[in-house]
Amino acid sequence: MLIVALAMGGVIPLSENPAIGPGTETFIKLGAKSAQLIKQGQIWRFITPIFLHAGILHLLVNLIAQVRTSTFNFFSFFGSDLKNLSDKQIIRQFEIF
Repeated sequence: MLIVALAMGGVIPLSENPAIGPGTETFIKLGAKSAQLIKQGQIWRFITPIFLHAGILHLLVNLIAQVRTSTFNFFSFFGSDLKNLSDKQIIRQFEIF
């Protein structure tokens, strides 16, 4: 999503966005939270800010934090470390669903 934001709004001066990214207007167009627009009925703005990053620095710090805390492991989402399971055990994990 950051790539789309940069393509739409470019990088504005660091005095306006120290995270090295686009400006406020670009984020509003992409679904940033705005109380005024939410009151007008755009309730999807409660969800879309989750996917927005203020800039390159913001995205980089998030990635570093996820890697350092090991929360970047896709397999942990399923409740166990699937990397250490055999193929039959993995199939059994998905049969529950």
